[in-house]
Amino acid sequence: MKQASQAGTKTQSDAKPIRRTQKERSEESRAALLRSARIVLARDGFEAARIEDIARDAGYSRGTFYVHYKTKDELFADLIMSDGQRVASELQALFEQYDQPEKALASVCDYYVNCLEDQSSAILSLEYKLYLLRNPQQISLFAAVEQKFHSGIQKQMNLAVDQDRFTSSSVVLEAVVVGLCLELSSSLRRISKQQAALLLRRTFDCFVREKLPLKEPLSDEGESAT
Repeated sequence: MKQASQAGTKTQSDAKPIRRTQKERSEESRAALLRSARIVLARDGFEAARIEDIARDAGYSRGTFYVHYKTKDELFADLIMSDGQRVASELQALFEQYDQPEKALASVCDYYVNCLEDQSSAILSLEYKLYLLRNPQQISLFAAVEQKFHSGIQKQMNLAVDQDRFTSSSVVLEAVVVGLCLELSSSLRRISKQQAALLLRRTFDCFVREKLPLKEPLSDEGESAT
């Protein structure tokens, strides 16, 4: 029995660790760079952010950065795309939870209200707009990302409107979310969280509920609740 026990112990100690593939290691380092880029860009701004700071924060060398990206601009574009995919995925999950569209919209409204707590996303959104103003030649890097994001959200929300109308409403909603979030983050805060949430809900009602009709009509229950 003792020998069997020793043999069993030896087998466990000699077990080889699972080796990750090159693709898995590459995806892990890319994800780490994106997480660090979010932190550094929100803290320092795009212009002041340094590649070596992003790589160091991620636990990698500058060389690892260049394995994935040729420039800081490419990293920023990938970060914006990654954030857009995350938001689209989260909104899709909300719509899949409900059979009635009006309940899904209420959940989406709550989602955007919760975004008022996400200071880093608001700062990155502002950095993104400033970046495009300062670097108009880079718009092609982001145009496809914007189009893919908005068309994907429109499809998931099942809205009976054209792309241009949806995009205009989405832009207004995004601007209000970012503006209110930055206001709440400022030391010169002029409104409360409750006031900000109320303003955002009113904006959502005006530019989403009323301007973007659902393909499936609201139920009597949903209309009375509104």
